[in-house]
Parts: sequence; structure tokens; C-alpha cells
Amino acid sequence: MTYRDQLNHRFGQAIRDAVLKDVSQDRDVGRVMDTSPLRWTVMLLSLLIVSTPFCVAALGLVLIVVHHESVVAIGAGVLFVAVGYYLRTPKHKNTKATLRRPDAPKVFGVLDDICAQMNAPRIDGVHVLAEVNAYMAEYSKTERILGLGAPLWLGPRRAALAGA
Repeated sequence: MTYRDQLNHRFGQAIRDAVLKDVSQDRDVGRVMDTSPLRWTVMLLSLLIVSTPFCVAALGLVLIVVHHESVVAIGAGVLFVAVGYYLRTPKHKNTKATLRRPDAPKVFGVLDDICAQMNAPRIDGVHVLAEVNAYMAEYSKTERILGLGAPLWLGPRRAALAGA
């Protein structure tokens, strides 16, 4: 075992021990509200980033309404509204081939059990990918898709995932 492997093993063991300690003390670490200055700074920056398109468009509307006599102000206002519209978050649609519940009831049974244990919402579809990768995507408020790479499906735990 190399030195790097030993370090990784010790680090992983420390994380495992901390999680087991939290579980044995019935602490739900993921739900604790962190009130550190860093968290508040990150939340404020996130709010600023999300609200930027709306603020830019609102500035454009204010320019148009307040300075409606000036052609330059109206042009600048229209430009600001267009930039605000361009900056908004795009709505993505699920365009990939998706495995649905009727197609693989055993797989979705296993996934539903995992979701129930984690208190997570149910998965509505699965994308099977060519590369070694995994992801979770939410395409609308109701469509949650799990992406799994084909090499992960074909690995030694394939039977466990398929519920066989």
C-alpha cells in the first residue's frame, strides 16, 4: 500500500467514524442551520446572482417610465430589459432517451427504497450514459432524472441495483 493510499484510507476512516458517531447520537448533521459569516455571505451572493436579471430588467422599465420623453433613455431602457431577459435562468427540457417506471419496475423499486431511506423525493426517470458518470437533474418541479453511466451498471454490483 502506497503512502497516498494510506492517507486516503485514514481520511476515509476518519469521515466514517465521524458519521457513525453522529448517527449513534441521533444527530442529523445535514439539517443543522449554520449561522457562520461565511454561510451568510454565500447566501447573500447567491441571492444577488439570482436576482440580477430581474433587477436589470426593472432598471430598464424604470428608465422607460421615468424618462419617457427622451429617446436615448427609452433606448437604454429597452436595452436593459433585453439584457435582463437574456440573463434569466434558462428552462431546460429533458431531450434524452429516458428509462421510465413501466420499462424497469425492479430498478425503480430499488431506487424508491433508497429515496425512502434518505427522505428524498422519488426519481421519475433514468438516463443511461456511455461514460462513467452519475448525476441527478431536475427538469421541472416534478421531473427528477437520475443519470448513470453504463460502466456503473455493468460493474460487480449490477445485480444489487437491478434488485435480482
